[in-house]
Amino acid sequence: MKILIVGGCFTCQSNIKFERLYHQTLKEQLLSSGIKNVEIQTIRYERIAFTKEKIDAVFQNSKFDMLLFHLRAEPLMRMVKLYYKYIGHNNRLKHSLNFPFIKILKSEKFDMIEFRRIYHIENSNGESNIYHYLRELNYLLGSAIGNKKYAFNFYSKFILKIMKYCDENSIDFILCGPVSRPFSKFENKLSYSMNSIFKNLSKANNINYLELLGEKTINNRPMFFPDGQHISQDGHDEIAMMLSGKIKSINGYR
Repeated sequence: MKILIVGGCFTCQSNIKFERLYHQTLKEQLLSSGIKNVEIQTIRYERIAFTKEKIDAVFQNSKFDMLLFHLRAEPLMRMVKLYYKYIGHNNRLKHSLNFPFIKILKSEKFDMIEFRRIYHIENSNGESNIYHYLRELNYLLGSAIGNKKYAFNFYSKFILKIMKYCDENSIDFILCGPVSRPFSKFENKLSYSMNSIFKNLSKANNINYLELLGEKTINNRPMFFPDGQHISQDGHDEIAMMLSGKIKSINGYR
């Protein structure tokens, strides 16, 4: 059984040992349940653009049986922002405003991974209260001009394309909902909105959907490290257990 997992930094989180990352625990759980020859590959995505092409490149090289796709608040948030900074083709810092309705959307043309790499930026460690406030305000201003509505429509159309791709290639598709984002009020609220919208989209289109919201495990352990952003070891173990149960509920994998 070959599985491709498409997600964010969660798939390669550096403060968790590789063998304890959720997809490695998932692999062990599936093998222990009697499913044979389990192989798991991962792809990290930041932008929605070109993600389908990345998936297809893996499939053409090594056919996989199942696609687990993680919905992420981050790509959607970058489209929602009014003000956006990015690295241009000349490796220089650029500034722009996101106006997707008039086709100005730098967040889907330039990757923030590249921005962080060149400027050695960590995501949210040591944010000042002013920086946090300005970031939240940036999201609210973008939402006010319609960027959030555009972003949800953009993401929804993309997911339906992935569903169609899986159907055409006889790939089982599991859509994993966003995790909670307790470090940011706007982002956390956005994750809950995403969950509601994509849960309904999945129901309407017969997509296997797995809800991952929550800040505590089933044993009341914290899902996140104290920073409220990175998922804890208990969180990785919890999500592995949830994915294992979901996979085994699909016909042919019991």
